[in-house]
Amino acid sequence: MENKKLKKENGEMEKNNKMCNAIQRAGFGRVEARILTYLLNNGTVSAISRDIEHAMDIRQPEASIGLQRLLELNIIKWDALKTEKKGRPVHRYSLKKSIEATKKSIVSIAEKKAAEQVANVNALKKQFESFDK
Repeated sequence: MENKKLKKENGEMEKNNKMCNAIQRAGFGRVEARILTYLLNNGTVSAISRDIEHAMDIRQPEASIGLQRLLELNIIKWDALKTEKKGRPVHRYSLKKSIEATKKSIVSIAEKKAAEQVANVNALKKQFESFDK
């Protein structure tokens, strides 16, 4: 029984790592990729930042920066949770669109970044050609 549970956890971890690596190769940062992987793979409707930090093994400052970047890209949204505790405010983060729509948005952003890279390479080539003349 314990062995089956470990195999399942290892399979999920491998799946998460593959998705995270693919998102990173598409031009997102490591932390942004981890946050997106958490929200997409876990079918999470919403999560507080502390849950994301612990599950994806990222520090609070990194999570804050990554979450801010994803907010700027309009991929996620947040709302404040009222707590009676003092200290760090608690925010709940969730995908702004459905999981499928979010995946399409991520692909679209990656395609734009790739097109920019191609344009930069072409501009570099032109610059080199004019430099050689």
